[in-house]
Amino acid sequence: MAAVAPPADKDNWTVASFSSYLTAQTPPFVSMAIKDMQAAGVKFDLEWTIDHVCYRCDSMDEYTHLTTVVLPHLGHLLVESIVGGRPIACFKLATPLVLPHCPSATVDVLEVPSPKPGSHYDSSLEHFEMVVPHNLDDFLRAQPASISWDLKAMKKAINRDARVAVGGGGGSVKFHEQTLESVIEMEKLADAAAGTATN
Repeated sequence: MAAVAPPADKDNWTVASFSSYLTAQTPPFVSMAIKDMQAAGVKFDLEWTIDHVCYRCDSMDEYTHLTTVVLPHLGHLLVESIVGGRPIACFKLATPLVLPHCPSATVDVLEVPSPKPGSHYDSSLEHFEMVVPHNLDDFLRAQPASISWDLKAMKKAINRDARVAVGGGGGSVKFHEQTLESVIEMEKLADAAAGTATN
């Protein structure tokens, strides 16, 4: 599955053009990834929730433009935080993106990471994440030995995940146990409680 490329004017996204891009490109991106996983023998259920999709930016200019000018008109900011030395923003979209793989499937959270320092990649839809409705260790034990998993994020204290590459264009699918939005809310509550305790 080749990662879906943005139009040539990616440094000049408008609200309309980025909305059209997400609406047009997210469904085939998800469909191609699911077909690749099925062909590889990954065991999962089509009814599992896809809780967010990720659009990666190839420059800080694009990231800043999207997160401050474009996306506030398409939804609201859930959180912007520093992860791995670079800012990552998560937005709740006002209009969910309709997905084709399962009846009534939609996704309404968009993750937008800024470029990793020292790394270069093209702007594109990069991954989506599915919520495993049971223990992630059991999910992995049920998978064929032929599948290569990136398990670095299984060491995370909160919402660990397992990643599988799809196709040859740098795309991937991550499986985790909680939605990104619920984790963000938990972290906000924890931060608020910590702030109250120190006052």
